[in-house]
Amino acid sequence: MEDEDSKILDYPAQKKEIDDGKSKYDRLLQSVMMFSFSIFFLAWLYKFQHWPYWQFASTILIISLSTLALAGALRYSLKKKKTIEDYLLIVVYSILPIAFLFQLMRWQGSNAMLITGGIAFFLYFTVRIVKSFGNKNEDTET
Repeated sequence: MEDEDSKILDYPAQKKEIDDGKSKYDRLLQSVMMFSFSIFFLAWLYKFQHWPYWQFASTILIISLSTLALAGALRYSLKKKKTIEDYLLIVVYSILPIAFLFQLMRWQGSNAMLITGGIAFFLYFTVRIVKSFGNKNEDTET
């Protein structure tokens, strides 16, 4: 009984590597995306509320949304096995953040980019829904 208890309390015996199929670059890009998304919300809040230093928020918006677009597109373009969902996410991540930036800054061309990114976003969710219903039908047949 003591041997089993010592195995339970022994940290190296319990230490297991987490392998969820993600590479270190995927995790790094995911962290960069989350950081850039949080900085975007902070800068957007400053710009929207016209708080002190809100002029600096425009620069932060440009940097954070550009980083989000680049990291998002890189994350899915570096995958070895790409599906149609990955290609759609590359389009979504490369167009929608920049389109949103153009809309916030009132630059020309934002409407066309928002429509293109919105269509890609709609197609992505359509493919996800069709695949999820296809998987449920296969499970019920067996």
